[in-house]
Amino acid sequence: MKKVLFFLLTAVLVLSLCACTKDTTVKGQELVSPKNVAKVTVSHFPESDVYARVYTDPAKIRSVTDYIENLTLDSEFPENPDEYAGGGWQITYTLQDGTEITLHHSCNMFFRVGTGPWYRMIYEEASAFSKLIYANPSD
Repeated sequence: MKKVLFFLLTAVLVLSLCACTKDTTVKGQELVSPKNVAKVTVSHFPESDVYARVYTDPAKIRSVTDYIENLTLDSEFPENPDEYAGGGWQITYTLQDGTEITLHHSCNMFFRVGTGPWYRMIYEEASAFSKLIYANPSD
């Protein structure tokens, strides 16, 4: 009987602790996941033509949208993105109807859609973007 009571109390405690933790992570697809992207434009800052890319090829577009959709992003972090002075990427999705969605990939740390809130990226995921861009020249 004591074992059963101990097990029940432990289960209740674990469940209550799990219910109190706030999950602040989202996947990129929860922020932006358009299905009709006609063009992706990538520019680097500080500005450099060496890293500028324009993709209209569906496979290259999909490689960028897949990357963004699979980012693990955290909405709560101690850093202030405005205090960081480093390089980054501006990614613009041009949809088939001409609408543009601008994404900001900053300092291999931060990500946001348009002027929305900043999210913190996992460094390994963030740094993979430059490898993707370098491997895929413009169409």
